[in-house]
Amino acid sequence: MSPKKTEIDHLKEMMRKSGLPLELEIINFLNSKEGWRVSTNSGYLDKDSGNGREIDITAKFVIEDEINKEICFHYVKLLIECKKIPANAWVFVKAPFEVYRPLSTYTSVFDVIPSSSLDAFPSLPKLHYYRNCPITIHNKEFILDKEKSNKRDDNLYGSVVSLAKATAFEVETDLEDFRNESKYATVPPDWLTHIYPIIVFDGKMYLAEAKDDFNLTPIKHVVISSSYISGHYSIDLGIDVVHRTIFKSFFNEIDKDIRLFRQHLGSEEMQKFREEVRNTVKLHRQKDFSVDV
Repeated sequence: MSPKKTEIDHLKEMMRKSGLPLELEIINFLNSKEGWRVSTNSGYLDKDSGNGREIDITAKFVIEDEINKEICFHYVKLLIECKKIPANAWVFVKAPFEVYRPLSTYTSVFDVIPSSSLDAFPSLPKLHYYRNCPITIHNKEFILDKEKSNKRDDNLYGSVVSLAKATAFEVETDLEDFRNESKYATVPPDWLTHIYPIIVFDGKMYLAEAKDDFNLTPIKHVVISSSYISGHYSIDLGIDVVHRTIFKSFFNEIDKDIRLFRQHLGSEEMQKFREEVRNTVKLHRQKDFSVDV
């Protein structure tokens, strides 16, 4: 006869079934990568409800270089939601037409100083979103085992909404930091923050192609092209949905993006971009908000 489970045994079992082990796995992996600063349960304000909420993991990397005796840098910030629901399946429908492939959501000097100089910013079509990853615009969640599921079929939608709101909060916070910094110091003309919203999922993922009948294929990584609109939000963003088993290889794609940004800092296109920004600043010095670059 097996011994009766203690309260501690029960709590350990419940913790193993929760999403905490998945979060710790991702946190430990990111902490092992040089240059990344990792935070857990970062807060953001949900403007629709007026309440503070949390994102499971945030991670930040600073790309910095000296170009013509001027310090220039980009930030890369990951916003990660972890979901462990092995009894549920997420089905993503591949669009039957060409879909806009998003770049990272980013903030920059242009968010503070409106100008046509954005035309001078070189596009980055080589980001990981463009590397043979399916772009989807519809998705559906199904409960496969009611006993083992959390009995909800809106987990994916909830993660998308949370990331959309958290991304909007990061954009606003970054702009405020930019404004405050600019009052007291000279800021680089290419102050850029690239924000990557990511869902890490431990469950079943399928890609569906809408033909005469749905053709379902197991998949490990898709990008959701999402537009979230509510009473207080209107934001377009691309969200990576990555299966737990390939997160490490997916991170290599993020690392390639970082190398691309770093190489990009010294390019002729970026030099032109910086000059356009300086010209724009000169035209806007008479406004209430001024920036010295």
